[in-house]
Amino acid sequence: MKINFINPPKSFWLLFIKFGKFNSCLIIFLFLFFSQIGCKNNKSFILTGYLTGFKDSTLLFLQRGKNIDSAYLTKGTFSFQGKIDDDAEHVLLKVFDNSSYTFLWLENTEIKFYNIKNGSIKNSKIIGSETQKEDDRYNLLMKPYNEKRDSLTTINMSGADSFKMKEVEYEFKKNDSLINDANYKFINDNPNSLISIDLLKVYCSVFGKKKTIYLFDKINEKNRNTSLGKEIQNFIALNKEIKIGDRFENFIQYDVSGNEVKLSDLTGKTILLEFWASWCMPCRRENPLLLNIYNKYKKKGFEIISISIDQDKNEWKKAIKEDKLIWINVTELGEKENTAALIYGISSLPDNFLINPTGTIIKRNITNEELSNELAKFLTK
Repeated sequence: MKINFINPPKSFWLLFIKFGKFNSCLIIFLFLFFSQIGCKNNKSFILTGYLTGFKDSTLLFLQRGKNIDSAYLTKGTFSFQGKIDDDAEHVLLKVFDNSSYTFLWLENTEIKFYNIKNGSIKNSKIIGSETQKEDDRYNLLMKPYNEKRDSLTTINMSGADSFKMKEVEYEFKKNDSLINDANYKFINDNPNSLISIDLLKVYCSVFGKKKTIYLFDKINEKNRNTSLGKEIQNFIALNKEIKIGDRFENFIQYDVSGNEVKLSDLTGKTILLEFWASWCMPCRRENPLLLNIYNKYKKKGFEIISISIDQDKNEWKKAIKEDKLIWINVTELGEKENTAALIYGISSLPDNFLINPTGTIIKRNITNEELSNELAKFLTK
């Protein structure tokens, strides 16, 4: 499976399942683009939850971007208090072990949270947030597509035969296309909605620059000037809409020692530009075979640059060590979005580009098997 870190079942976090290179994975959270929207506000929020089916002292986390608050469940209730700087903020509420989670819109007001299913906080009832009401309406529109996706995921994880898997792959792609179309229509029909600016930030790499500019121009000035609006502007400014046949776009990233690395420094070699992350299990499952390919061709003019979108340096370095990634590993820690990922329009992981010695992009999203075949064709033995 492929992790779509820009396209979740709902807004950014909806996981969207694609097939390609063992494309199949569900992920709970990827907070590279957490939403903070609106104008400054002097009030504060109080989020009070009432849960059934959980033990007392269950630890809950409220994740707001890089900020994480915690609270214990006491006699079936929990409470979070604080202040958000903007009109609304999209946050993750989860049980400490990630066994249950949900997303909600905070506002500086009193919000009540009730779980509907014992032992689960997903699909709960949330009262008090006007933005949440709008989000609930959006979720109803998306419900048929999300249910279809979940059904296909169940089949995919059941280990069906290859013929059935091909059928499932086709249905995944068809459903993904419908999800993209539905989100595009929602943004186009509701340009001044806070949900729309959130969705556009999530889907800009999926839609591409031209469609993103069209939708962004319809959004009112207030929302264009929010943090999300500025991130969309950043995408528009940096994205190069790179296609097969184009020359590579240069960038600067940093290796594990903090040394600057430029893609252009490797001109003259056959380069695999690989986008991944330590938490991307489909990426990491591919690494052993990729390592074999690298060892076979590294002395024949082949090089790999792995660009991680990790935000945790320790987790990134740990994954490099565990997977024995002996090629060039770079990232851009501390940045909310990886510049190289924006330039190359990365919307899901893993993704890659194969670049020939003259600097021309000749393949995208190539599997390890395809990569091995390509290298066998034009690298001298």
